[in-house]
Amino acid sequence: MVGCKGIIYKLTEMVDHDIEQEIYEEILEHIEHCDKCFALYNTFVKTISLCHNMEKIKLPKKKKKDFHRWIHIEVSRVVVKKYRW
Repeated sequence: MVGCKGIIYKLTEMVDHDIEQEIYEEILEHIEHCDKCFALYNTFVKTISLCHNMEKIKLPKKKKKDFHRWIHIEVSRVVVKKYRW
């Protein structure tokens, strides 16, 4: 079962649709019952949506991967510090 900390590390995979269906369903089930994770998920999805609506910038594949990794690390760091799971 995926808990709060696990969800933090799986958010980018969920948004990128790069996650096993079983884990995806476990996360959705957890989010339905956890207010903190529900808020985190909604904020993350809305932020991604806003970014998608911005003017596109072409990044080389390697830079794009590095950028996604950096975002994941920063979001994890801020969320863990804020919610202290």
